Amino acid sequence: MINAARTPGEPKRWGKGSLRFPGIVADARTLGVTYSHLYRVLTGDRKSPLLARYQALKEGRS
Repeated sequence: MINAARTPGEPKRWGKGSLRFPGIVADARTLGVTYSHLYRVLTGDRKSPLLARYQALKEGRS
């Protein structure tokens, strides 16, 4: 079966947050957490001190 939703030259989109939060997979690896946990924290589904660490990472602080 051929997937008509995407043309062969069009790039694949990985995960539902890849467009909303660019680089989220690499950021999750850097922070030592899973992609899904980081996504849920960023969307407000979970409360976690991870949010402060993520914001520091994005601002260039360690």
